[in-house]
Amino acid sequence: MASRDHILQLKKTTPPTTKQPTFISIRDAPEASHFGMNEVACLVFGAQRFHVTSGLNACFGVFLVSLTATVSAHIPPRPDLQDPDPQAGDKNLLAKMHEFASLYKANEKHFTSYHVALICARFEGKAALPDKRDFIVKCLKRFNVDFPIQYYDVKFAREPRSEKHGTAFVDGGRMDGAVLYLEDDPVLRVHKSSDRGSQSATPQETHHANPIFPRPCTIPPDAHATDQPSDQGKEGRVVEGPSGSASIRAEELEKATIKGNTVLACKKVPVVYRLMMLLITRRGEDMGVDSRSLSFFRRLELPISSVT
Repeated sequence: MASRDHILQLKKTTPPTTKQPTFISIRDAPEASHFGMNEVACLVFGAQRFHVTSGLNACFGVFLVSLTATVSAHIPPRPDLQDPDPQAGDKNLLAKMHEFASLYKANEKHFTSYHVALICARFEGKAALPDKRDFIVKCLKRFNVDFPIQYYDVKFAREPRSEKHGTAFVDGGRMDGAVLYLEDDPVLRVHKSSDRGSQSATPQETHHANPIFPRPCTIPPDAHATDQPSDQGKEGRVVEGPSGSASIRAEELEKATIKGNTVLACKKVPVVYRLMMLLITRRGEDMGVDSRSLSFFRRLELPISSVT
């Protein structure tokens, strides 16, 4: 039987159990980096290990987390409640998702292995703003990894709420990986044993498959819209390059604008180069955008690498 002195010595030498961090415990810590409403930010873990946001009431949280960095976004339904534009929320959502993708691309070396997560508001048991949620989901699916959609409850202005309500943070300083917390509950873990190499697509394939995400320029330097007639002349204009050519039908050209080697078309066209197109109603519906937003998306010019 161990002596009392030996038991006391064991208690002194046993390392303490690491406590799970909470919003209150880390919000003022020097290791915390904060990002606010309508901000998209990237944090490479180091001296600062916590990426923290608060005030998510009715807002979306979008996270791309690896073992060494995170790209995090806090996106409100509307960036400015005083803005009279009824499509301001849709425009802002698109801009922030473009910014999210750009930050990922600029820091891609830190994301050889990653997971993504979406945090959404819930009101009276139902998802708030399901059209915007579905749009973000379709974007995140292009990363080709399973990801959680986590909900938090919306609180009214005078309704009591805890300090952790509407908070989210990533802890990238753990020995076993990185963890995303929503209102102090872990909702996503990136373990050090994660191996994205077993997935079915490369980052470029998944990332660049969605027009919401930027892609490298694929227009050959000498590509041009030819004015010379061809066998397809009656069908429209041919866009040529060293690797081949493709035609745009005449009915499309009637509504299109050609600027150098960029074609602005009003409908989907079978062009193999990186052109620009206006999003049509069917594409907008495919992305889960509500009918009110379609008039905006029809006017939106998005890059494409190929359209079938």
